[in-house]
Amino acid sequence: DHAAAREPVALDITHSYTRLLHSRPHQKAAVMARARKPVCLMHMRGVPQTMQQPENLRYGGDGCGRDGVVEVVAQELAKRIHNVVRAGLPRWMIIGDPGIGFAKDQGGNLQLLKPAALQQLSWRLKNTPLLVGASRKRFIGALCDEQDPQRRDWGTVAT
Repeated sequence: DHAAAREPVALDITHSYTRLLHSRPHQKAAVMARARKPVCLMHMRGVPQTMQQPENLRYGGDGCGRDGVVEVVAQELAKRIHNVVRAGLPRWMIIGDPGIGFAKDQGGNLQLLKPAALQQLSWRLKNTPLLVGASRKRFIGALCDEQDPQRRDWGTVAT
């Protein structure tokens, strides 16, 4: 992990993998602020090896995480945004990413993809623009009964 040792000055934008803000979050937020480049902050719980474990999929609501996922993602993502703003990066340089497919079950992913949910999420994040990356995700394969990610393009288009 060398993010704190070098500033990503050659980048046009930084897309924050959650790990970037879990380990020494204030230090890494400061690196992003010093770089003065836009950053996309993604919501995720755990790391790829643990993100689909039951404790990372609980969002309240109906017990499956469907009702509370938008509110909880907004709260958790707002904390990350706050840390980067507090470190000195202007809010207008921040994009939020709800983390479709990352620590969400199929119902949670579908809930977050609803236009009203995305509007609510942006509003809860003080009108932060959102980047939604649903391309070829496993839950799209489950909905389309397609195991091969290379053949999930039509499912992606539908999102």
